[in-house]
Amino acid sequence: MEQNRKINRLKIKKDGVKMKKLVSGMVVSVIVIVMLIAVLFYVGGCGQTLADAESQSIVDKSVCMYLGSPRALVNGNELYIDSENKRVIPVLEADRTLVPVRVIAEGFKADVKWDANNKKVTIVHNGKNLEIVIGSKEITQDGKKIAIDTEAKIIEERTFVPLRAIAEALGKKVFYEDKLIIIGDNEITSADVAGISSEIIKKINELPIVGDIATLKKFLAESSGNNGEYRNDMIKSANLVTTMGAATGAMAESSQQSSEKVKNDYSETNVQVKGVDESDIIKTDGEYIYYLSNNKVTISKSYPSSDMKVIKTLTFNEKESYTPQEMYLDDKNLIIIGRTYPQNVYYEDSINSKMIMPDYNFRRNDMLEVKIFNIENKEDIKELRHFSVEGDYISSRKIGNMLYLISNKNAYYNYNIQVDEDILPYYRDSLVSEEDIKVKCEDMRYFPDFKMDNYMIVAAVDVSKEEKVNIDTYLGAGQNVYCSLENLYVSNITRNYSIKTMSNDVKMNTNIYKFKFENNGMDYEAKGEVKGTILNQYSMDEDNDFFRIATTTGNTWDDTSKNNVYVLDKMMKTIGTLEDIAPGEKIYSTRFMGNKLYMVTFKNTDPLFVIDLSNPEKPAVLGALKIPGFSEYLHPYDENHIIGFGKDTIELSTEGGTNAYYLGMKIAMFDVSDVNNPKEMFVEKIGDRGTSSELLQNPKALVFSKEKNLLAFPVNEYKLAAGEKVVNKDNYPNYGQFNYQGLFTYSIDLQEGFKLKGKITHIEEDEYKKSGSYYGNSEKEIRRAVYIKDTIYTFSNNLIKANDLGDMKEVGSLKID
Repeated sequence: MEQNRKINRLKIKKDGVKMKKLVSGMVVSVIVIVMLIAVLFYVGGCGQTLADAESQSIVDKSVCMYLGSPRALVNGNELYIDSENKRVIPVLEADRTLVPVRVIAEGFKADVKWDANNKKVTIVHNGKNLEIVIGSKEITQDGKKIAIDTEAKIIEERTFVPLRAIAEALGKKVFYEDKLIIIGDNEITSADVAGISSEIIKKINELPIVGDIATLKKFLAESSGNNGEYRNDMIKSANLVTTMGAATGAMAESSQQSSEKVKNDYSETNVQVKGVDESDIIKTDGEYIYYLSNNKVTISKSYPSSDMKVIKTLTFNEKESYTPQEMYLDDKNLIIIGRTYPQNVYYEDSINSKMIMPDYNFRRNDMLEVKIFNIENKEDIKELRHFSVEGDYISSRKIGNMLYLISNKNAYYNYNIQVDEDILPYYRDSLVSEEDIKVKCEDMRYFPDFKMDNYMIVAAVDVSKEEKVNIDTYLGAGQNVYCSLENLYVSNITRNYSIKTMSNDVKMNTNIYKFKFENNGMDYEAKGEVKGTILNQYSMDEDNDFFRIATTTGNTWDDTSKNNVYVLDKMMKTIGTLEDIAPGEKIYSTRFMGNKLYMVTFKNTDPLFVIDLSNPEKPAVLGALKIPGFSEYLHPYDENHIIGFGKDTIELSTEGGTNAYYLGMKIAMFDVSDVNNPKEMFVEKIGDRGTSSELLQNPKALVFSKEKNLLAFPVNEYKLAAGEKVVNKDNYPNYGQFNYQGLFTYSIDLQEGFKLKGKITHIEEDEYKKSGSYYGNSEKEIRRAVYIKDTIYTFSNNLIKANDLGDMKEVGSLKID
């Protein structure tokens, strides 16, 4: 018995030892696993995979630069290529990349000396002696001459040589892809830096600084006189963009009627991107309506319509020469954007001044001015502040409380300006001073591949705070603007302006500059370039990290035109290309909707293309529908249907060939649920040749509500006389005569299409009888409409009308003379 107990105790002891060993092993395993997880989390928490860490080790032993940027990474350290001259950048000349010698050589611990007398650079590296003589196409290495394909030269008072020449002379390897330059000891491939290349570019991609007045004058002199054609294009484009403003949808509460208001049961102006507001001439908060006409802003209490009255009229002192153009509205502020003409500055030409009758030149001194009013108390609306920048209005956006404003300012450098300071643009900010504030050269940047005698000025301000306006100035120009919630894109055209030719060899490309919203301002992010030119802001779009753009190359008149779609990544590198769509035609309208692009081209017929963008690297045409006419604006109805607004057309044949001629206005509902076979479901035609609508140039004129089955827009309708044929004896379409001006209001659904509910006009019956072929009184033309609940309001320069949306009967009117 005792022996059995001893045996059991011994067995338990052995089992205990085994258990301790097992537990110890498990503990060690757990510790190892936890350590591995910790390492993985550490690496992941730093935003790097192990592969990225290896890539980083390459960068930490290299010199990294970016074409056109003054920044560099040298052995992992961020710095300026030249701390004393921030215009020193890698450049592209005659298809050769030239780089500054010193930053590269010193980055690899070489000793660099400059011999000014002999214009020679001497580099000592790892026991080797290199000599580079300015103007020579050779590098001397330990007495041996090595040919280089481009001569060494002085740029910005620094020595530049071909990229590969200096790298190979130092015994280094070059990685060069999409403007990113990495020089290191070993061969580097795209795969080696795939995970961190974007981060490298973000760190070193910066626009160079002008720096001083001498450099500014040099840049202006180089570009002055060669930009006339571009400037005309720029002004035309700016005029198109500035017609595209929109409302914010803010709700200013009223103590009397806040309980009566249904949230968002009123129209907001038609914007391109949800949450990104654009300016327009009319705003409403669901009770009050703010309307800009005849250089004044009328604020009316419009809901309910039985109690319509003018609350306040904002007028502007004639001495200010202030012309309001567009507005924004939020719950506290009314923001008015306008132009002011304080003075014309005259300059006397030094040669002409010696003549008996000297010629005095002048430059315009227009200002773009923003006035911010507090509207919380409608009986006591007060101006809080104002600020202004020089130049012509390009566009603006408002996201939350942040307002962004863009202008183009001609430097007028072709005139003999006698004071250097007069070359500089200026701005004003009432929170700082009523005096002019000159932009300093050290605060001015330029686009290396697009310098012209023009400034693009970007103003950013938080309208809810008493903070001074943030001004960024660029030597260059903008034409069209696209804005998402996170980024703003500015496009412009590049072409050869010095050659006055109609040759097809003159190529036009579109540059797109991407700016990211940061810290109540904007930071330059990247630049992309694509073939061709865009139609307007609707030709551009952002989806997640991808930028999409549709362009036209060539001309329709000589059948060289083609249309293209490009997809660019977040660093504006082109990754997807679809070219040569509809040869001989040009783009008339585009609409990006998620991973689809709907694009209308036209010459004789109207193809509606459905383009798949779900794979950014491989955009593809899914289907097309060819019908008479063309759409100039496309508006989403839902994810499977789109509405086209444009013109009807007719094809006529003559000895010179077959041509299409526009007729009256046409609206169409397209079914795109089968992307391979889009269909035209419903069509509505309005008037004859001569009929027009502001909607076709300015989408802000559209009122649309899917929930209310409502579609409305102003129309100038022209109709043929009774019995008059569409085509005359000369085989040319006849113009109609003026018939009607007003708001055409439709019910719209997928069962019956477009049904005319009624038409609203501000023109009296006797005026129609006296109008003749044309109507010339623009004061009574309806320009805009908004709805609040069950009432639709129409606006001409001197009158507001209210009509019931049910039976379309007039329920009120208000003169605003």
